[in-house]
Amino acid sequence: MAGATYQSPLEAPPEPGVDLDGLRFEVARESDDPQLRRLLRDSPMPGWVHMTLEREPCYFYADSLQGDVHHTMVVREPDTGQVLAMGSCAVGAGYLNGRPGRVGYLGQMRVDRSCHGNPGRLLKSYRAWRSLHLDDADLYLTSIIDSNARARRLLTSGLRGLPEYREFTKFSTLVLPCSRWNLGRCRRRYTIARGSDKQLGEVAGFLQTCYADYQCAPCWTESVLRSPERCRGLEPGGFFLGRDQGSLVGCLAIWDQSRFKQSVVRGYDPLLRRWRGTVNLLGSVAGIPRVPPVGARLNHAYLSHIAVSGQHPGVLLQLIRAAMQDAIRRRIDWLVLGFAAANPLRRLVQRHFRHLEYCSTLYLVTWEGAGPAVSVLDGRIPHV
Repeated sequence: MAGATYQSPLEAPPEPGVDLDGLRFEVARESDDPQLRRLLRDSPMPGWVHMTLEREPCYFYADSLQGDVHHTMVVREPDTGQVLAMGSCAVGAGYLNGRPGRVGYLGQMRVDRSCHGNPGRLLKSYRAWRSLHLDDADLYLTSIIDSNARARRLLTSGLRGLPEYREFTKFSTLVLPCSRWNLGRCRRRYTIARGSDKQLGEVAGFLQTCYADYQCAPCWTESVLRSPERCRGLEPGGFFLGRDQGSLVGCLAIWDQSRFKQSVVRGYDPLLRRWRGTVNLLGSVAGIPRVPPVGARLNHAYLSHIAVSGQHPGVLLQLIRAAMQDAIRRRIDWLVLGFAAANPLRRLVQRHFRHLEYCSTLYLVTWEGAGPAVSVLDGRIPHV
């Protein structure tokens, strides 16, 4: 990057494993798959809906979606081999100050129930992750949902051995119910059509042009869009393209990842649990999808690859409307999309579509001795 020098937080060469405080830290093996999936099932996110983010039938099917380099690290009890905790790190090409760089994401941190009473023992040895990670990034991000106060308090505590978690931006995940009541009305100024295999090169170029204006946005190339690993489950026909007098001014895609990633309801807060039947009755009248029972998977898909020309923000409304019509036809109940809180597109969607909102915070993660990533980023809005 011109005008900025980044220093990698990785100081030690990769090792096959690290022993610290009577625990074994190492990169997950294929044989760990059942234990990794168990940790995901046993770790619901708090909120008015207690939900787990699961990966069935194989944990590793979704790894490649996050970057061209991806690893899951585990904390293992040496004698029994039991996985006590896990965390993933993925690195991919992303825009930093308008130029391609390397953006890392730390996520999927889960801790076994047996360790909930004393997580400090695991977190104090967080430094072991550095020596196990196998690729450098210009900066690292992580996300913590705002309702998970326990995780936020722990990770931002400054506990010895932890990296520094510095708030980067507030992030909003919008969940749109798919119903004809929610299609709304919008001015049909633009021509909306499905994408095709022949248009992937044009789509990749448009995404690159738009995403260079955002911080940490992914660099999509035609080869990546065609990759069966990086874009598993995403078909060219899943794209919707918006044109103005023949020129591409907006795009998005419906990405159904339910074959290898699922959101499962594990409980409700007391108020919603008490009134779920009434909510479903009223929802049936209003054409809103039912609140599912505990143990059910949410029937949802993601709206991804959202890009809009700065002169044509209204095309996004037509694109979402077209995608929702397709989702209704495919019997998808919910569409999920996300924006940084400061992104004006978030407010545009909120004004025109009924929605639920999940709020989280994106953090920049730096280890002691790493370059000051925050100070070298300009004021562009993040889009991750």
